[in-house]
Amino acid sequence: MTVRMLIAESDWRLLTCAFDLRGLGYEVMVEECPDRALELAKQWRPNVIIASTGALANWDAAVPDGVEKILGETTFLATIRQEDPGEAWEPLLARGFELLPMPLVHASELRAATDAALARRSDGTIQDLYRPKDGPNSKNNILREGTA
Repeated sequence: MTVRMLIAESDWRLLTCAFDLRGLGYEVMVEECPDRALELAKQWRPNVIIASTGALANWDAAVPDGVEKILGETTFLATIRQEDPGEAWEPLLARGFELLPMPLVHASELRAATDAALARRSDGTIQDLYRPKDGPNSKNNILREGTA
């Protein structure tokens, strides 16, 4: 299966890694403008969308019911950075989005994250690695600010 990947993110390391995946049979399209990326996603129907939290927030404003509802089988990876507050991740996880820690160093990291997210999507499991086991205020909650 050819994996179709849409990237709505401007990080040059991510883009370099994504274009390296083209040699492995991935189809990669990039659109930094959130509005155009959303239109492209509706038309092209990628298997995977990698988007910044800013692009996702823009899409939420444009599609109040949630972009994941109109794109059905698409797997979403939200890019996160160490400086992002932990509480910003929780709503993404609750919606079934995967997290892609940035910066990436090598294309193998992107491939592993993409393949794992697609596998979890196809077998119905949900990314649980970042979710707190003992509630949101637990010391085991790695989502809390300063613990990532």
